[in-house]
Amino acid sequence: MGTRFSLETSDNGTVLDLTLRGAADIAAARELRDELVAAIVTGRDVVVNLDALDRLDGAGLQLLLAAKASVERSGHAYSVVAEGGAARRAIELAGAEALFGAAPEKSSNKQNESEQQEERP
Repeated sequence: MGTRFSLETSDNGTVLDLTLRGAADIAAARELRDELVAAIVTGRDVVVNLDALDRLDGAGLQLLLAAKASVERSGHAYSVVAEGGAARRAIELAGAEALFGAAPEKSSNKQNESEQQEERP
């Protein structure tokens, strides 16, 4: 079982950095929603770091996508950092890489390897 959900914020006046820790799942959905709403109303570009998550399920992904839509509707940028771990796996399994604006390096490396193998005699 993952650790309890928490969210840390860092604001430099232009970009709001959010670091999610623990489990962003159905059990934490209400708290995650409330924290994201409070962060979004700041009117800043938002970077959400998911690397410290132990668990990310469909409810967490839905809330992150809703936050993305809200931030972008307000004319600000929204990006997600998920370089590995549970969050990256959940995003890949959901096929949501493009929705979060970053394709996983692993997939592009596999594609490059496949292309190189096809070119070999």
